[in-house]
Amino acid sequence: GAFLSGGLDSNTIVGLAMRESAVPIETFSIGFRSATNIEDETPLAKIGAQWYGTSHHEWKISDLEIANALPEFFNAMDSPTGDGLNSFLVSKATRRANASLKVVLSGVGGDEAFLGYSKYRWLAQRSAILRVIWSLPNSFRISISESLLGLDHSRLTSALRSAIMPENSRNLFSKKEIQSLTGSTLSIDNESPVENDALFSLLRSDIEHYLPDMLLRDLDAMTMSQSLEARAPPLDREL
Repeated sequence: GAFLSGGLDSNTIVGLAMRESAVPIETFSIGFRSATNIEDETPLAKIGAQWYGTSHHEWKISDLEIANALPEFFNAMDSPTGDGLNSFLVSKATRRANASLKVVLSGVGGDEAFLGYSKYRWLAQRSAILRVIWSLPNSFRISISESLLGLDHSRLTSALRSAIMPENSRNLFSKKEIQSLTGSTLSIDNESPVENDALFSLLRSDIEHYLPDMLLRDLDAMTMSQSLEARAPPLDREL
């Protein structure tokens, strides 16, 4: 089977899988029944499923059902993560729809392999400006980055810190906050230097950290919690 959203990655995988299958493969999507002002990709997923002729399963989940599933999700999570609930819910929906299914295909890794995130385009368009910022003295950039972290933890502040000091973007706390919380100053090793190319720098960080430490780990943990094995064709070594 395959997880199918409204996105290009999963639809491409499903289309290619259907070329190789003598029978319709099973596809699985989740949507939301009671939530308002939230993006729901099930209509787009249904278009893809109808176009490719899959055996499609859709689960419209309510706010209450999500809340009731949280204890099981936290148990499956195993270690702290900022993601994973989506993988857990679609895995649970898959298991509900087919109790004997063993393997599912996922589009995870497609955005990193083929530069799908809009942030990559944003960086490529502003690389000249960023090179000027990164040419400033390191101590000056560190000072500004630390000051921004002390303000708040909003997405805008995080984005500004990443632009000014990319190698510090993974630090959750400033040095002053660490000192206040632990009573000592910890040495934080940022092993990946900033390359001259802004796009390459971000892509390298995503491939070396965000993809394996969060996306793939969460996908593996959540699918295995439902006795499923997930495979990610976009990350095939030869591809």
